[in-house]
Amino acid sequence: GAAVVGNALYVVSQGTGELVELDARSLDPALTVRRSFEVGEGPTGVDVDAVTQIAVVWSQGAHELSVVSLGSGDVERFAVAGDPLDPELARGRRLFHAERDRRISRDGRACASCHPEGRDDGLVWKLGAGPRQTPTLVGRLERGPYAWLGKHERLEENMQETMGRLGGTGLPEAELRSLAAYVRRGLRAPQRPTARAQ
Repeated sequence: GAAVVGNALYVVSQGTGELVELDARSLDPALTVRRSFEVGEGPTGVDVDAVTQIAVVWSQGAHELSVVSLGSGDVERFAVAGDPLDPELARGRRLFHAERDRRISRDGRACASCHPEGRDDGLVWKLGAGPRQTPTLVGRLERGPYAWLGKHERLEENMQETMGRLGGTGLPEAELRSLAAYVRRGLRAPQRPTARAQ
């Protein structure tokens, strides 16, 4: 989610749980962070009222709204609903979207950075084993073998190898299980629109 008010660009960071204010006039706003506000887990939307200088952020992971006073910096958070995912899938979702987790990658890139919503990013990466295009995950992980050459019987082994190629130190087995459970059962393919009866 993003919103522009005057010379400020407000974006939410799903992986860090922040609302970030950038300089909208900059050639590269991402390099001009003015300030950030901690909001709920997994923010996906933001709207800003230019008159009251209030931002409202929807956090999909936490199922809550954050009301941010841009003048004072105060943040109030309001739970809207409980998490529909069971605790293991919720932990996997946090890991899938986690930025700055050096266990997953050296540069802190999240799984969701290359697999947005479990899909491919349309890019080809060189990660030490030759060029590889990011594969779509949704609906493809029920059974192995896994990896480009089908060398892993378990999804967790393939994920651990990928983290190593990304320079990460890897996750413990319990967290790998949660991450595997989330990419198998927590990611959803988009629904096709149903044809209307005429």
